Amino acid sequence: MDEGPSIVSYVMGAAFCALLIYWQVIRGKAKKATANREPRAITLADLHGKWRVVSFGQNGGKAPFFIARRMKARLVVEGDRFTKFMGDRPFAAGRLVISTDGNHSTFDEYVDTADASDSVSLGIIRWVGDKIEHLQGKAGEDRPTRFPYSSDSKCGYALMKRE
Repeated sequence: MDEGPSIVSYVMGAAFCALLIYWQVIRGKAKKATANREPRAITLADLHGKWRVVSFGQNGGKAPFFIARRMKARLVVEGDRFTKFMGDRPFAAGRLVISTDGNHSTFDEYVDTADASDSVSLGIIRWVGDKIEHLQGKAGEDRPTRFPYSSDSKCGYALMKRE
């Protein structure tokens, strides 16, 4: 006659379950500690390369996600120069000046092409995971003062991911 699982089997199973639960709790605390680290301000060197706009908006509103994908808006940074593209066509270029201000950086565009030549747009930028979030006033307007972008924001918004 089979007596079924022994008491040792039950104890081993319970110990294994307790170990798994303990591991998940410890892992969860480790993730929270990492997520709450002080964010690092963005430098000009961090921006070098190609960035694809994944979300954008203006004056507190955001465009639907598929619009950003369809427009294929990009930012390319080389040295202290930037070029903005819509698809394959550049529509603005100029010089970037990045300065650190606490946990975000200022992001100032000095446009030197086309109709917007000699215009200056003041903004702020910060890391959001591996993406960058950028708030920017229109040319000649004040710099946005704080994150996050919300329905009462009076600036432009872009979330960009490295290509």
